[in-house]
Amino acid sequence: MGFFISQSKQHYGIRKYKVGVCSALIALSILGTRVAANQLPSTETASPQSSQLVETTPETTEAVNLTTEAVMTSEVSSEVSPVTSTETQPSSTAAETLASPQAVQATKEEEKNLVANGEFASTTAASGNWADPAATNWETWIPANVKKENGQVRIDEGRLHISSTASYRVAVHQTVDVDPNKRYLFSYNVETKDLKGSGVRVRLHSLTAEGKDLSPQEFAYTPYKNGSQAEHIEQILTVSPETRKLKVELFFENSVGQAWLDNISLVEYVEKTPETPEPSLELVQPETGQISLASNKVYLPVRPDLTYRIADAAVAIVEKNMIRPLAAGKTQVDVYDKDTKLSSFELTVTEHQATVFDTLRNNWEDISLANKRYQSNDTQMKAFLGRLDAGVASSLKKWVEPTNQGKTIFNDIDFSKSSHLTTVYRRLEQMAQVVENPDSAYYHDRSLIDLVRKGMNWLYTNVYNENKSIDGNWWDYEIGTPRAVVNTLIYMHPYFSQEEILTYTKPISKFVPDPTTISVKH
Repeated sequence: MGFFISQSKQHYGIRKYKVGVCSALIALSILGTRVAANQLPSTETASPQSSQLVETTPETTEAVNLTTEAVMTSEVSSEVSPVTSTETQPSSTAAETLASPQAVQATKEEEKNLVANGEFASTTAASGNWADPAATNWETWIPANVKKENGQVRIDEGRLHISSTASYRVAVHQTVDVDPNKRYLFSYNVETKDLKGSGVRVRLHSLTAEGKDLSPQEFAYTPYKNGSQAEHIEQILTVSPETRKLKVELFFENSVGQAWLDNISLVEYVEKTPETPEPSLELVQPETGQISLASNKVYLPVRPDLTYRIADAAVAIVEKNMIRPLAAGKTQVDVYDKDTKLSSFELTVTEHQATVFDTLRNNWEDISLANKRYQSNDTQMKAFLGRLDAGVASSLKKWVEPTNQGKTIFNDIDFSKSSHLTTVYRRLEQMAQVVENPDSAYYHDRSLIDLVRKGMNWLYTNVYNENKSIDGNWWDYEIGTPRAVVNTLIYMHPYFSQEEILTYTKPISKFVPDPTTISVKH
């Protein structure tokens, strides 16, 4: 886990694609959007290290951007992303910058600061890398390749003061015990003066009960501060289940100038639960008037709890509370609650005029999924479908009904991690994969179809839309999520209107405006 800000802007040109990837890109044009090829970013490199304070970059990490505000409030987690970053600094997990400092309100039974001497009130005689006076409970580390005489670390009027006249790198650190079942509010004050270089920041390093690194290593970073500024930093921290200790490391990174840090605090954070209004029990009225349905779409009645009876079965049929068109024409549909007729409407089925985009979309489904070529006597196909059904069943157990006040649609998803953005869309994609397979337990399952549709709508409204900015790993916004979005809309194409398809692909057009180039902006 970790946070960093980079001043670089990188572009990756993709000139050659495999056949499957080409099909995906072509299929995207059907939806009126574009996405870059499914290519993982290159592995990042770590800065020079010392055997005393290891900074090895995990093999699977996630890069994060944080905006800089007068008071920074952000959500941190120790979970790592399934891809590597191109940054030259240690990577991190995703973070969500909360709307305002007031959003961080920890209710504490006992406000106990886990950081000892975080206000630097207790001092002692200088030793090691310290200049006089030194802080008690804190240790220092300087890489072997950095000259100690380039800088100085000391306590100055109750604050940690780090200064240098030449490029200098030092960490002031201590290790505290944490409970992985709790969330924490980490905060501190920082001031810089004429600080040139990377700047100063804090790294939170997850450790086992024995004080050893987790595998893979997990870090969280606060944003760099340099120049001349004074700020208060706050971050909400969630650690992985394996974490028992947390090393708090105050880093002065390859810089020249002065920095002061004080009031280092790590306290338990308990979020206040907002009051949720009671859901409305008012039922939607059944359809009346006229409804038009293209022959390549499926109509989902607004009241699946009622009975829909179609006068002309040659035009359309009702199957599992859905209306499926059979031929162009008009017919009356009556809506009943048991034996009581509630309403009726005229259904007009129009013949869909196939285009090259239908062919491309069908080709991509055949290449990537091939439900139409599924053979129940094929052991590999059967095993694959079994895994899909099992995955859907697992996801359904974690499903949380979407609400306006809700923060997620799965109880194990935390959108402060950008990797979870890809994860949640992939779950919906997996559901979409089984809907049209006749051998699936979820074949033409109206409740599952409704769930995917609600999930796509909630995610677009709250998490992934054209008004959002990349907050975390660019890969999740430009490759992982777009691919899952497009596949979901292709596999369940009959159940989404063209308007919905265009809406849900708007963020792809924003984050991947040019399908031939991956543009990484950190």
